[in-house]
Amino acid sequence: MAIPLWAGAVIMGFRSKIKNALAHFLPQGTPTPLIPMLVIIETISLLIQPMALAVRLTANITAGHLLMHLIGSATLAMS
Repeated sequence: MAIPLWAGAVIMGFRSKIKNALAHFLPQGTPTPLIPMLVIIETISLLIQPMALAVRLTANITAGHLLMHLIGSATLAMS
């Protein structure tokens, strides 16, 4: 569900203001020899971002469930 939303936001950003969207791939003042490498790195970063966010969300949900289980078990053990 999140990937289509992310993809839609990226596509809409490119459609509405292509110059501003492309400016995120290249910081100002970048030396000319580094431009191709930075564009590739930033593109890979943009494509990996949803997977990294999914891993973080999964880890946070798992940690929350573990904490609820531990607190529930401790409460039952104390009563």
